[in-house]
Amino acid sequence: MEYLPRTVDHELDELLPEVSAIALDGPKGVGKTATAQRRATAEWRLDDPAQREVARADFALTSAPMGTLLIDEWQHVPQVWDAVRRQVDAGAPSARFLLTGSATPVDAAGTHSGAGRILSLRMRPLALHERGILTPTVSLSKLLAGTQGDVGGSCSFTVADYAEAITASGFPGIHTASARVRRGASLSVVSLPAGPSSALT
Repeated sequence: MEYLPRTVDHELDELLPEVSAIALDGPKGVGKTATAQRRATAEWRLDDPAQREVARADFALTSAPMGTLLIDEWQHVPQVWDAVRRQVDAGAPSARFLLTGSATPVDAAGTHSGAGRILSLRMRPLALHERGILTPTVSLSKLLAGTQGDVGGSCSFTVADYAEAITASGFPGIHTASARVRRGASLSVVSLPAGPSSALT
């Protein structure tokens, strides 16, 4: 599958030269791993039981290869978060760690939030410009900097186009699939509460 450049790519490229550890969090299937892999020189995939055991046995990360290490699905071994934080405290070089997962700890169960050590970036589903459907005509950063110039533009998108884009979802793996596949994939991640309130009408 062809990689679609993401807005967060620009943030990562700006931040990595100055930051030792960055965590990309967001929903499953949003593209965190694919985005991080483009910047990593080595990878630990903690959804692999064998790799999990290595990570559990090596709190000091002494076996971690040099370069930019991607620790994918880090939440399978929560101690990794604290191990990376300690490495940052000990003077890890910039662009040393990229963590991807579906959560960022908030001092839960003794895990440090990572504040001041691990920079967290939220990754969201594909926006319309990331899908290549539309080209933005107004820049918020330029507006805030006072360099935008005249605010204007036009859009050929109709209400029906927006409805189609919404139902296509912003998940890279399914947004170009058939409507039937998209429905099935979307339903597989929906969890409804038990009881009468979960009935669909």
